[in-house]
Amino acid sequence: FNVAWREFVTEIKPGISAFVGVCPHFTQILQDAGFQTVKVGEEPWMNLEDCIPRGNAGKGVRSARNQALLAGLRVEEWNSQDILASEDKKRTLLEIFAEWKSARIVHLSGFLNASDVLAHSADRRYFILRSRERVEAFLIASPVPAGNRFFLEDLLARNHVPRGTGELLTLEAMVALGSSGVKQASLGVVSMATMDAKAAHCLPGPVRFLLLTIPRVLASIHNFN
Repeated sequence: FNVAWREFVTEIKPGISAFVGVCPHFTQILQDAGFQTVKVGEEPWMNLEDCIPRGNAGKGVRSARNQALLAGLRVEEWNSQDILASEDKKRTLLEIFAEWKSARIVHLSGFLNASDVLAHSADRRYFILRSRERVEAFLIASPVPAGNRFFLEDLLARNHVPRGTGELLTLEAMVALGSSGVKQASLGVVSMATMDAKAAHCLPGPVRFLLLTIPRVLASIHNFN
């Protein structure tokens, strides 16, 4: 890294440089190179042998899941080959995707926010949530090359789905992945979950207010942790 960084600085001469979304090992390398690091989020990795939340922290998730079950919602897995061979199944997924997009004023479609429900389908796993009338939502799990792990990548639902849709779909997908031998699943990055006040003390006041003070206030409304 040090050799590559010196070459980069010599050629580009950057004024301000930032690395966003780095792993703990690379964080240490950056600190050794003189970079300041600020933790603004965390990516939870769930051990699938014990993925049902327990205690008070998971009470809301369990309650929502139970409400979804009582409402008659059920989760099943669609084989990717069956999806590609069935126009009805492809149409259903694309219809839900379009409905989900239409409900958002701003749609970020680039880089990490890109969504293509049928891309690389041979490697991905599709979990479908049904009500008594129709398919309400689906979740796509993509394999992570390092280790026997999956990333719960896209959870897309129709407008006005029953309460507990996301909780039931996520938990049932993790249980199914675990039953097939998958060890861990990532739920994606949770922003503002664990801002480090010590690391943020050197930042300008407005930046500290944005990354530290506002999340603390919002924590009383939304349970980041």
